Amino acid sequence: MAARSRTYLPHYIWACLILGSCKGHVYQNFSCITYNWDEYLTCSWALSPLYNEPVYTTSLTWQLPQFAIWSSCPDLSSGTCTWSLGGNDGIKDTDPHQPIRVCLHLRNDNRAIESECHEVDIENKVKPATVSDLVAKPQYPNCICAQWTHQKVIPSKIFSLEISSPGSATIQKNVRMDSFYDYDDSSEFQSGSYTNLTVCNLSYFVNYTISVRVGAIDMDDNQIGYWSDSLAINVVTSKTVPSGPPSLPQGGYTLSAVNGKGYRLARIYWTSLPKHAWNGETITYELEAFPVDGCGSRTVRLSRRNTSAEFDIMYTCSYNIKVWSRNEIGRSKDVSVLLLEQNVLQRPREVSMTDGHTDLVTISWLEPKDVKPTLLLKYTVYWCPRSPRQLCQGSFNYRTVISPISYEDVYLRTTVRMEGYPNVTYMYGVSTDINITGTVASSGFVWTDCSMLSTDKLKNPRISFEGYPSEKRVRVSWIYLNCAQAMIKKANSVHYDVTSCPSDKCEELSTESKEAYVDLHSISAGQEVCVTIAVRLGTVSGPTSRVYCYTQSLQGTQYPLHAVLVSLVIISGAVVVAIVGTILYVAFKWWTKPTKCSIPKIPTGGNDSEQTTTGDLVQPLVGNGSAVSTGRTTVTTETALIVND
Repeated sequence: MAARSRTYLPHYIWACLILGSCKGHVYQNFSCITYNWDEYLTCSWALSPLYNEPVYTTSLTWQLPQFAIWSSCPDLSSGTCTWSLGGNDGIKDTDPHQPIRVCLHLRNDNRAIESECHEVDIENKVKPATVSDLVAKPQYPNCICAQWTHQKVIPSKIFSLEISSPGSATIQKNVRMDSFYDYDDSSEFQSGSYTNLTVCNLSYFVNYTISVRVGAIDMDDNQIGYWSDSLAINVVTSKTVPSGPPSLPQGGYTLSAVNGKGYRLARIYWTSLPKHAWNGETITYELEAFPVDGCGSRTVRLSRRNTSAEFDIMYTCSYNIKVWSRNEIGRSKDVSVLLLEQNVLQRPREVSMTDGHTDLVTISWLEPKDVKPTLLLKYTVYWCPRSPRQLCQGSFNYRTVISPISYEDVYLRTTVRMEGYPNVTYMYGVSTDINITGTVASSGFVWTDCSMLSTDKLKNPRISFEGYPSEKRVRVSWIYLNCAQAMIKKANSVHYDVTSCPSDKCEELSTESKEAYVDLHSISAGQEVCVTIAVRLGTVSGPTSRVYCYTQSLQGTQYPLHAVLVSLVIISGAVVVAIVGTILYVAFKWWTKPTKCSIPKIPTGGNDSEQTTTGDLVQPLVGNGSAVSTGRTTVTTETALIVND
C-alpha cells in the first residue's frame, strides 16, 4: 500500500486562512520622516508578530516613479532604512524634492513570499531640527519678548510659540518666516539674524513657560509633516502695584461692649486678595478709619498681613473704613470702603448650624426683633476657619441672602461650603443689612462657633443617673451643651439611640421625641449598668458617646453601694490625718518652749579679785553699772537672757 504524501503549508498561509492576516498585514506602523528638509530620510516599520521568526527576513527596494530602475536600501537595519539627502555637504542618495516608491519584501529561504509598497512624498514628511539660542525677557508693562535662531534659513517653515503658566490658559502665537534684523543688543539678546516675537497683555509677576517649535509649510502656508521637538525657557513678568483692593463687605465687622470710658473694640474683616492679583512677591493691607459728621474721635491708620484689624472707637461716632492692598511696589489704585454706623440695626438672633452633609452645612437664624421684612432688607452670612483664640485663621468668606417676606420667628437658612472638612473648625456669623437712600447700613455680626456638626458638637453629652432600688429602676438623663443644644432645639426630628448593658447582654433602646431620658428596669440593688448615647437629627447622626456606668443603690438609700464605700474611706482617711497632725503639732510646741536663766553681773572697776558673794549673785565692789572696762573695749551686758533648753 502506497504511503500518502502530506503537504505542509507555510505559517503565513495558515495565518491568512485562520486569522485573516494576509496582504497588508505583514508590516505595521510604516512611516517616514525627512529630517530637517534635506539631511536624511528615514522610513521605519514593524513586522507582524505572526512572522517574527528567524526564517523570515525583510528586504527593501525603492525607485523614482519616473524611472524603472529599482535600487536596494542604501542603509538598512532592523526595521529602518535611511537615505542621505545631501544636506550639510553630504552624499545624496536621492533628490529631496522628488517622491519615491518604497517596497518591503518578506522573504523565506531567500524567496520573496509577500510584498508591500508605499508612495513617500519626501517634502511632506519633514521634521525640522529644534530651534536654538532661545532667550526671553520681560518688557514693561506686561509683555514678554522672546528670540531664537534656527539652522535652516528657508521660507517654507512656521514657528509656533506657546506661553503657559499654572492655572492660566495657554497662549499660542505663530511666526510664518524668519526675520533678519537686530532687535536688542543687550547682554540678554545676541545681535545678528534671529526670529523674535513679543506677546503682551500678560499677568504681572507670573512665572511663564515659553516653548518654541518649528514646522514645515506648503505653498499655501499650511503646516505639513511633523513639528520639531520644543525648546522651553522660563521668564517672570514685571511687577506692579496690586490689581485691586480686598473685598470689604458692608457688614464685615464685630463690635464689643462699651467700656467705662465710652469706647468699644471694633474688628474689621475683609477677604484676602487672590494670589494672581498680588502682582508682586508679598501683600499687606492698609486700613484707615476716620470719624464722620464732625465727631471728635481720632483717625486710625493700620497695616496688617492678615485679613482683619481691630481698634477702639467711640460708641457715639460713625466711621468711614477704607482698605487698600500693598506690595513691594506700592499701594493699589482702588480702595474698598465701609460705612460703620452704630446702633442702626439689630443683629439676627440664634445664629447656628442646623444641618450638614460632608462639606456642605446649613446656617440658620431668626430675624431681629422690631425689624419688618422688606424688599430692601437682606442678610450676609460670614464664615472662616477658627483659630484657638476664636479669630479667623485663613480665608474669610461671605454670602448675601435676600430676606423673604415671612412671619416672625421663622428660621431663615442658607447653605455654605466648608473647605478642609472635617478637620477644620469653622465660625459663623450673620449681619442684618438694609439699603437706606442708596447707602447700605448694617448691624455687623457676632461669631457663633457651631461648626462641626457630626464630628465635634454632638459627641459628648452630660449624662446623669437616678436610682430607685425599691422599683428596680434606674433613670438615665442627658443633656447636650452649647451649639449642640441649639441644633437639637431647632431640629425638626430628634431621636436618641441608647445602648444599655445591665449584664453580659446589651439592649438597644430608642426615643422618638426630644425627651432626653430613658428608664431602665430590672436593675437590682448593687447591680451595675453601663450606657452609651447617640443623637440623630433628621439625616445627620452624631457619634456615640463614651461609656458611662452606674451601680444601683442599696435598699433604703438613694446612693449606690460603691459611693457609700468611697465616702467611708474618705472620712476615715480624714480622721487619721487629723489625729496625726494634732500629735505632731503638740510635740513641736513642747520642743520649742522657751526657758529663762540669770547671768551674774560683771564688776565695773577696782581689783578684779575683790568681790563679795551673796547667795547666787555676784555683787560688784564698785558701783551698780553694767559696763565693763577692759581698757580698749566696753561691753554692755543684760541682767537676764532667755536660753532654750
